[in-house]
Amino acid sequence: MALIETHLAKFNFTAADNAYIAEIGYYIDLKKGDCFSTFGKIPDRMGFLLEGILYSYTFDEEGNKKVSQLFSPEHNYIVVDYGNYTQDLKSTVNIEALEPARLFVLEKAHINQLYIDNPLYIQVQRELARQLYIDSLQLINLFQTCNAVERLKILQRIAPEFFKSVPYSYLASFLGMHRNTFNAAMKKL
Repeated sequence: MALIETHLAKFNFTAADNAYIAEIGYYIDLKKGDCFSTFGKIPDRMGFLLEGILYSYTFDEEGNKKVSQLFSPEHNYIVVDYGNYTQDLKSTVNIEALEPARLFVLEKAHINQLYIDNPLYIQVQRELARQLYIDSLQLINLFQTCNAVERLKILQRIAPEFFKSVPYSYLASFLGMHRNTFNAAMKKL
């Protein structure tokens, strides 16, 4: 709970607020390959990633896995298919553990009750939306302005943990590259 309290500290919640979050949430452990969220189901929970690495993906027309997000405790630690979660739509991605992972989970019904009981919790939702927006803009900028080598350098600088645990084919997909382009770029680093 200390890690979650650290992330929530900027919202100035009281000790009672934090205790309530601890009371309604629960921990789950995922093994490599376990899904946190599944394609075709309406996302009904949000997780705070405490250990491990998860990724979200879908499949293209040829059946190839397309990685859309990477999650680690250091970067992108709130695990949720946010767009579909907020709109109560069926998920368009799977969110799966790349390695054993531990999450602190809040069910959507409890989160919605938090908003009713204490409007201060809406700040968390706004901050999450803001951060996802900023992350999306950064990715768009990365894809539009950087070549393959520059993309790799930026990702290595901001999230070196991904290069230790994420298969290179997944990193290539996440960065919008063919694996051969990725491998050639890696050799130039």
